[in-house]
Parts: sequence; structure tokens; C-alpha cells
Amino acid sequence: MRRLLVAVALTLLSLPALAMPGAVRERVAARLAERGRVVVVVELAEPAMPEAWLPPSAAGQQRRRVVSSQIEAIYDLAGTDAGPARPYPVIPFIALEVGPSALAALEASPFVRSVAVAEAYPPTLNESVPAAQVPEAHAIGFSGAGQVVVVLDTGTDLDHVNFTGKGAAEACFAAGANNAGNPQNGGGDCPGGGDTAFGADAAVPCNYHAQCFHGTHVAGIAVGDGPDRDGVATGADVIPIQVFSQFPANEPDCEGVSCPLAWDFDQDAALLYVYDTLRFSHTIAAVNLSLGTGAFTSNCDTGSQASTKAAI
Repeated sequence: MRRLLVAVALTLLSLPALAMPGAVRERVAARLAERGRVVVVVELAEPAMPEAWLPPSAAGQQRRRVVSSQIEAIYDLAGTDAGPARPYPVIPFIALEVGPSALAALEASPFVRSVAVAEAYPPTLNESVPAAQVPEAHAIGFSGAGQVVVVLDTGTDLDHVNFTGKGAAEACFAAGANNAGNPQNGGGDCPGGGDTAFGADAAVPCNYHAQCFHGTHVAGIAVGDGPDRDGVATGADVIPIQVFSQFPANEPDCEGVSCPLAWDFDQDAALLYVYDTLRFSHTIAAVNLSLGTGAFTSNCDTGSQASTKAAI
């Protein structure tokens, strides 16, 4: 079966780039007309399969092809009004800020399959522990001991009593409201002012909105251990990754006050950090993303969610 899948992947290499879907094209054009520049997630024409489906040699070859196509696509933007590009490891996607000439170059590039507007999503949360029958699971000895849960959210207060000794690592991917973490636009919202951070206090919660507690709340549901309430996996550790940026009050989703929203490309970068780095040093049972908006009624294969699906 693996040989067949590799053969299919190699056959797909000869296919031409696909045109941007109409709805995606219209959203990009509308946002560009409204703001003059737009952050986009670019899907490259280079096919890629989940690495777990491939033998190591084929996975390595695929990575090299992905990187080569990213370099070619970025090279095609020379002389345009494109901002610095953020290529993803593993998957054939790039996030960057563009103006009219860069967007035209992307549309004309043989290395590009589609271009979607980058979206920013609010945190969300539902009742979890009783609904998942966790008290019953605890009663028969299941605690998640020896496992780690990664929480992509607004950061986690690891000094909270529910997380004593549970912080296994921390990271931050938060480009800031000024688009893609371009230094000329003011950098990012991670500790130190960059768009990434790693190590102690990298995932410290934001403090400008009530929703900044969301990540601590979610981590408590996942791995919290008393004294008043238990989470799902009381024996597990947690790795919080802060993926939210501070958006201004005039952002439609902020409802008149500065609020946290998470860029999809920051979520993707965090997911790929889990896959390409953290999983080699931690026994990761799950990654939690309690964020988004509304009910999803469309296919996630198109638009900016295509990169998140590929990362997952």
C-alpha cells in the first residue's frame, strides 16, 4: 500500500497548478480593495501526503520538494510589494502579506495552487468534563499519567494551583494584529515583542481582556488537578502554546474593546512545532484548540483552513 501511495504522489507531481476557487478569489480581492494590503495563506501546487503514510526516505524526499517549491514561489515575488514570507515546514503552504503586484504574481505563478485570506478566530469553550464521563473514568483508574496535552490558546497561568508541577514546556506563535509579524509593522505579541517565543513564560496569558483567562480555563479542563475541581487527565502534564494576538477595538469580532484573536497561520505554525519538535521529547496524547467561530458548514479543503487541515 505504501508503494502505491508513493507512486500516486509522484504521478501527481506532473499536474499543473489549479486556479484559485471563485469564492476565495473574491474574498482576497475584497480584502485587498478594503485595506490596500492583505495577509494570505498560499497553497502551493506541490502535492504532499501525511508523512506517517510514507517510509522515511520518501518523507525526506517530499520535504525537499516542498522546500524547493516554497523557494521557487517566494523567488517569483522578487520586485513585488510582498512582505516577508513565512514558509511552513512539512506542508506546502506559505503565509505572507501582499499588495496588488504580489497578489498578481502569486496568481500567475505555476508553483501556486490557491491563495486564501488569512483569518483570525476568537476563543470558544463548551461544557466538557461531566459530558465526557470523566468522573467514571477516574473511578476505574484512568488519569493520563505519563502523557502530555498541548493547549493552543491564550496562554496558561502555570502558577495556578491546578497546574503544580505540570508545565512540561511553553511556546508562543502570535504575529500581532498588524498582519504577519512583519517587523516593519511592529513585530508580534509574544514575550519580548517577537512573533515567536520558547521556554519559560513564553505562554504567559495575555492581560487585556477577560478572554485572556480562556487558555488557563481550557488547560484546567484538560489536565487540572484539584483542589476544587479536576480536569480530564489529572495525571497528565501540559504544554501551553500562546497563539492569540491583541486586536484593536474596531475589529468587527472585538465588539468595541481590544480583544484576543488567533491567526490561522499562527495556529498552523504551532501545530507544526508540535509535530516537528515537541513530539520527539514529550509523549503527546492530544492537542487542544478551543477556538473558532460559528458552525462550520463548508468544506475545509478550500480557503485558509486548507493549511490547518494539512497540518493536522
